[in-house]
Amino acid sequence: GGPAPYGYALSKAELDGRKVSSLIADENAKTVLHIFEEYVRSETSLRALAKALTEQGIHGPKREAWDNVTLSRILRNPVYAQADEAVYCYYLAQGIQIRQMPEVFDGVHGCLLIGKRDRSRGKYTKKDEQMLSLSTHEGIIPSSLWLRAQDKLSGQMQLPRANAGKYSWLTGLLKCSKCGYAVKVNYIKSEQRCKLVCSGRSNFGSCDESIDVDLRELETHIANELQRILDACPAELPSVSEDHAQAKAVLEIEQKIDRLVNALAESSDVAVVYISKMIEKLHAEREQLLHTAPHSSSQIRRLDFSRSAFDEKKLIAAEFIERIELDGNHVNIIWKA
Repeated sequence: GGPAPYGYALSKAELDGRKVSSLIADENAKTVLHIFEEYVRSETSLRALAKALTEQGIHGPKREAWDNVTLSRILRNPVYAQADEAVYCYYLAQGIQIRQMPEVFDGVHGCLLIGKRDRSRGKYTKKDEQMLSLSTHEGIIPSSLWLRAQDKLSGQMQLPRANAGKYSWLTGLLKCSKCGYAVKVNYIKSEQRCKLVCSGRSNFGSCDESIDVDLRELETHIANELQRILDACPAELPSVSEDHAQAKAVLEIEQKIDRLVNALAESSDVAVVYISKMIEKLHAEREQLLHTAPHSSSQIRRLDFSRSAFDEKKLIAAEFIERIELDGNHVNIIWKA
């Protein structure tokens, strides 16, 4: 019951041969899309967006003026997401119960988050009392855009996601030498430092390896080695392309892998099999991108590695390094032939 979310109107849909209440996008759906597209811009804050919408004369859900709370509720609501497996894994990693299996999340339909709210704060209370269910209505926000908004909202609350691949350009190359699983970079806010953790240990309990390697020291050592390699490139070779589209694609794949790895810890046996296959597929896509990257060894030169962009460092490292095996406080760098 209740009114339809902003951007939707109440309608009827057929489910298992019977008519059920559903939603259909209305004239405000374009405004919802505009809100998401504007908010994910790095320079846009909730306050600035609320002010801009009000000044443009766009009426809010309940009043003419917009405010931070109204925008935050819209941006967090999964009803707008064209929910696919990535959205499924996003909620699974947070401990939210999910009614359907991941393959049902088709990237077309939106979701409903059912649970008790703290009316004084406008937020859901205990996560284990919430249930996510794929709905009969179609979402209006692509899942990638919706998830970018969630990442930014989490950042504003100063709750950085542990493994978004943004804390080290070595992410994706770090492996546990004992079990072979990826080594995650966890940010410890209270200590203002990054800690390396075997995902086989943290997610599955299948490994007892404790990694005690200083990430920044490791980065410095590898950066120096890579700089020596770059300096040895022939002087006549062309400079690096300014097009970072491929690097961004690699980063996006690594973020998807990270979401899936986080989701594994909360998954059922059936979901684990499904998610593991998704991870394998993404790893294959990542390797394909790296092998076809324009930053090949015949192109990388005249670079000051320390001044290179973050995504460029990732590509250069992946060009020359096969993997980095970590065992306790020991490091074994496997260089490509």
